[in-house]
Amino acid sequence: MRTARTANSRPRRAPCLPLLLAVAALTWRTAGSAAPIAGGVAGIADAQARGRIGRVTVVSFAACSVERSRQLLALQESVRMIGGNVSFIAFTDADLPDAFRARFAWARDKCWYWIWKPWLLLQLAVNRSTALGDVLVWIDSDMRLFGSVIPAGVSDWVHFLADLVPAVARDNYGGVVPFGRCTGHVEWQYTKPDVFAAVGLSGTQRTLAERSQQVYSGMLALQKKAGETEAFLREWLDAADDPVNYGGDKLYPSRTRPRPGYVRHKNDQSIFSLLIKRHSMRRLPAPYYWVGDTGFASCRREWAEAGYCPFAGAQSSRFDKQAWKSAERCVAQAKADGSRLSLQA
Repeated sequence: MRTARTANSRPRRAPCLPLLLAVAALTWRTAGSAAPIAGGVAGIADAQARGRIGRVTVVSFAACSVERSRQLLALQESVRMIGGNVSFIAFTDADLPDAFRARFAWARDKCWYWIWKPWLLLQLAVNRSTALGDVLVWIDSDMRLFGSVIPAGVSDWVHFLADLVPAVARDNYGGVVPFGRCTGHVEWQYTKPDVFAAVGLSGTQRTLAERSQQVYSGMLALQKKAGETEAFLREWLDAADDPVNYGGDKLYPSRTRPRPGYVRHKNDQSIFSLLIKRHSMRRLPAPYYWVGDTGFASCRREWAEAGYCPFAGAQSSRFDKQAWKSAERCVAQAKADGSRLSLQA
């Protein structure tokens, strides 16, 4: 893996062996990769040739552990199967420089509470090698794409990159392309009360945000816009200067007592979700659900409107199996209904 380093990066400690093995393999471009699934190269390359999107880079992060290393390799392989001009880069905690560690020292003992997510995306967005129109796709390391398992899923992923990303990014602040749930996670149950005001939500806008479904941060896309993309990522990152905004409920409780029914704070995801709502951004239905979470029944209409079936899932055996079943049911239902989802086109 070629991880990003800056001039002030701290000296690397020796990584654990499984992660060291992953490091050798985790940065590549799928142009030239062996046997990608048909359809990915043409779809993405055509969108790039038409100027709808620039370069596409999939980004992920994992701490030094055997399990995370294995997951990164599985995610890498699932992205590789897409083909096309898609790059993959993975980071580890060894890539976090002294400046980051000093600024967010309060979060050191809790794996930084996912603060590294907006920080890493910001470093890539402002890098000279990332041009206007280029696409950054964040995928958490414990996820994978279904391209290598459900062939129809590949065309859905390509539809997302080639068609939906430029269409949604064009109208959304910062070129952000977020995914939202359609069931299961009402915002006020998963975000500390104090955080709504901290990100600038009040009055009717806050009330609507509290009642809506939380937006995911485990998978998102950004199509770089001049000024705006950097500004959005700085908003997301700067919120972490107050530990209450990112920290867990036990160590950094909300100053305002949550109402009965509150479950827990979702750290970086809570901040991301509220920023999406403050900027009134269009959301796409989450591309990963599992049957046990009533995802198929609840999100069938949203998936049909967006023109895709689920194309990603968690790697844990239970959730992965259920997410796969949900995708299969969506594909079967689309065929039965005669829906013109992307996999049918």
